[in-house]
Amino acid sequence: MILFDYHQQILAYNSGFDAYRYGHLGVGNAIILHSIKHAIELGKIRYDFMRGEEPYKFAFGAKAEPLFDMTLTR
Repeated sequence: MILFDYHQQILAYNSGFDAYRYGHLGVGNAIILHSIKHAIELGKIRYDFMRGEEPYKFAFGAKAEPLFDMTLTR
């Protein structure tokens, strides 16, 4: 699992495991729950799953937020 600790927030960038071998064990849920628990213990004010509308994010209470694209030119 790749997480960023930024301004009292935990930003969950990516995670992965061998779903074929271990998916039935709930490994994905376990690692997310552990990282949320750790964020709480550290006193973080927000745990953000970042972009994407995968159903598991909403199962953990995520709320959809608007995203913006920005192009900067010289």
